[in-house]
This record gives sequence, structure tokens and C-alpha cells, in this order.
Amino acid sequence: MKGLLPLAQMALIYFFSSQPASNLPVFTWDLLVKKGGHMAGYGMLGLAWAWALSADWPPDGRRRRLALLLTVLYAASDEWRQSFVPGRHPSLLDV
Repeated sequence: MKGLLPLAQMALIYFFSSQPASNLPVFTWDLLVKKGGHMAGYGMLGLAWAWALSADWPPDGRRRRLALLLTVLYAASDEWRQSFVPGRHPSLLDV
């Protein structure tokens, strides 16, 4: 059951990153809001993976590294997938 949390977070990230650029709002501090959203979304994904992979909290170092690896791999795949979304561009900075 704990494994559903990272999957739900990944689905949420997928939904938002699938939006064409023309559907995205423009904020006064656009760069700060959007980069902050990336950090918050992927930070929550990392925590969700760490929680789902661990029997105890806080997780041991091995499970934290695995959670980080899974999060980075998903972030990289999501950036690649964005290259197919109209008006969106992949960025290593977002990973």
C-alpha cells in the first residue's frame, strides 16, 4: 500500500509536465515559481520513495540512495518525455 504514494506522485508530475506550454500560466516570478515547483514535486517524490521502501523511519542509507536514484531516473525520463510536448523543452537543470 505504501508503494502507491510514489506512483501517485509520479502520476501528478506526469500530468503537469504533459501540459503544452500554451496551457501553462505565466507568473510574475515565473522562473522562481516553476523551478520551485520542480524542487517541491521531486522532493516529495524522493520522500515518498524513501517512505515506501523502508520498514522503519528514517530509512537507512541504502534505501535513501535507492530513493534518490529512482527519483533522478524518473526526473530524467520526464524531461526526455517533455521534448515531445508542444512548446516544452527538456532541461538537465530541471533534473
